Amino acid sequence: MSERKTVKIKIWGIVQGVGFRPFVAKLADRLSMKGEVLNIGGLVDVVLTDTSERIGAFITALKKEKPVTAEIVHIKTEELEPREFEGFAILDSDEGDDEAAMIPADLSICPDCLAELQDPENPRYMHPFISCMVCGPRYTIIDKIPYDRENTAMIDFPMCDFCHGEYTDREDRRYHAQTISCHDCGPMLEYKVSETEDGCREAVSVGIIGLDANEKTMERAVNPVAWAAAYILEGKIIALKGVVGYNFVCSRFVEKAVKDLRRL
Repeated sequence: MSERKTVKIKIWGIVQGVGFRPFVAKLADRLSMKGEVLNIGGLVDVVLTDTSERIGAFITALKKEKPVTAEIVHIKTEELEPREFEGFAILDSDEGDDEAAMIPADLSICPDCLAELQDPENPRYMHPFISCMVCGPRYTIIDKIPYDRENTAMIDFPMCDFCHGEYTDREDRRYHAQTISCHDCGPMLEYKVSETEDGCREAVSVGIIGLDANEKTMERAVNPVAWAAAYILEGKIIALKGVVGYNFVCSRFVEKAVKDLRRL
């Protein structure tokens, strides 16, 4: 058998915000390899101790099985002083040179999250900010790299026990999903009604946090959406706040609404 050695594998590309570290950890578990992975600046470092043949097989699988939304531009290997590991771990991110960082675009809702969104028995039923490791906002919530929750807009929403359980479960698809949230701990919808042209005279906040009854959660979560849709159909204009700003929305089938939007 070949002699065991310790190797650092440095990976450039779109490798943050796409589930790359959890993928690496699960791959290492499957191949019974020991080491660690971490984000460093805009890159990913993997350290393994094993034989040359098995490390080579790991890198081949890394390239072949990478997450669909990931893009590997370059891989560099470097032999280190021998180290022994008890298992395979995801380490806390480290600062680094971010000049080569490639931040992924926002990702549309995946089939799994869409199914949960529409399932009345699911805790995230009709949760407007549902996401997982393979979908949800990325580019528009990142304040800086490395891509960790504390470096995104999600820092303002501490995880509840339910979400934290999924976040730390290596077998869960939300393992290390930085955008994870639910009705109890995530962002919530709010709508404000303008009664006059002079401005907003009435504000209605739709809170979702802390509700236990599923029907009540669903009702209060959907109300702002139904309200907005009704106003659009009536020919009014709404301001829809996204993660980086506002979009004005109206029906293109209502001539007055289109003219009002142009004047606005």
